[in-house]
Amino acid sequence: MQNVMEVVEDARPDAEIMDLLEAILTNARRTINAKDDSLLVLDEDTEELVFVISQGDVKEEFLHWRKVPPSQGSAGWVVQNRRANHRRR
Repeated sequence: MQNVMEVVEDARPDAEIMDLLEAILTNARRTINAKDDSLLVLDEDTEELVFVISQGDVKEEFLHWRKVPPSQGSAGWVVQNRRANHRRR
């Protein structure tokens, strides 16, 4: 977790938010030795989850901006239950 905190603390004031989020996600993935990671946000208008960042073996163009109903998958579970869910495969 220290690596993630260092990325946040070292961020320049003029850094783009997406660059910062990608750096945080990369460090978090390395910290937990995950193969892939993604960041989804909730579109409050459509109630859908939207992939905004995906890293690792998964092809970014496959997931980038893809919308997922909040009732689907582990990310949907997190939205419905409002708590984190971490699974190892």
